[in-house]
Amino acid sequence: MNTYYCILMIIFGVLIFLYGLQIYASKNPVLPAKYHGKRTKSYLKFYGKAVITVSPAPILSGLVSLLGDSGIIMILSLVTLVLFFIIGIVISCKLYKEE
Repeated sequence: MNTYYCILMIIFGVLIFLYGLQIYASKNPVLPAKYHGKRTKSYLKFYGKAVITVSPAPILSGLVSLLGDSGIIMILSLVTLVLFFIIGIVISCKLYKEE
């Protein structure tokens, strides 16, 4: 069971990373029309960076789940997931302040 969780979380993390990378490098605005304007490119770069900073969370959670089959390991895996999502959000907030 842990192997399936690990594989799914790694795939999910890689897909999130690729999505963020696509947004970061995008020249076509994927934002709603009301946000189009001179700053659209900087918003795309910020949003792409924010998504990329959150992408390691599921990968690390999946890798922690491989440590064993006990309930404590699964709780540790979920704590890792939540903790790294929070860290990614904090980094994103710092990036937003820099923009």
